Amino acid sequence: MSETDGNLVRTREILERTGISRQVLYRYMQLDLIVPASTTASGRNHFSPKVFIILDIIERLKERGYTLRDIKDIVGKKMATRQREGDGDTGGETPAGK
Repeated sequence: MSETDGNLVRTREILERTGISRQVLYRYMQLDLIVPASTTASGRNHFSPKVFIILDIIERLKERGYTLRDIKDIVGKKMATRQREGDGDTGGETPAGK
């Protein structure tokens, strides 16, 4: 699947490639840390392939001791906005102090 030909990453592929649980993925969605690029009429979410970069950033920040609320405050809003706009670049920002 590639973003350029209209195909996006399905939830199942994210779960298989990352090893995170469906509950964790949905929690990240609830916090707007990740945002589906599209949702089908039946409610299935599809994501930009850049979601893997964002999930990696989330996991790295969690390893450094940040809570999900901290992560949302630091980068969540910016990443969610860029995902909606189709630009998954996080600008190379890293939080200071941890």
